[in-house]
Amino acid sequence: MSSETLMSDEAIALGALHAGISAAFAYPGTPSTEIMEYLQEHAEEGGIVAQWCTNEKTAYEAAL
Repeated sequence: MSSETLMSDEAIALGALHAGISAAFAYPGTPSTEIMEYLQEHAEEGGIVAQWCTNEKTAYEAAL
């Protein structure tokens, strides 16, 4: 069994991947920037869409 040290936001992102999310949408400047960065780094291997949007409204619309 391997072990990995993660920041709290990275741990949240890894938990989301393990839970089976299919997509994530965010906008720059949010407190969850590290979550999106981690998801983008692992998007291909997790088979998910991880996309930055312009603002809250466009992130909401993309998620719909």
